[in-house]
Amino acid sequence: MIDRKPNALTVVPRLSTIKTLLKFIDNPIQSLQEYEDKYGETFGYYIGGKDFVISSVDPAFNRHVSSLTKIT
Repeated sequence: MIDRKPNALTVVPRLSTIKTLLKFIDNPIQSLQEYEDKYGETFGYYIGGKDFVISSVDPAFNRHVSSLTKIT
């Protein structure tokens, strides 16, 4: 885990996500676990270097996002 300011979102470098794309496709859970180990429990990354995604294992963060995205 890395030290960072509160509320600062750590972003995985695009080059890193592009380099690990085939590994991510083959085993996304393991890839996300490795990113979590390196970048912390909540981080952002670009899938294939293009689409931005935020991933988190923080239950409070996930509840907050779920409360904002009501699917009907």
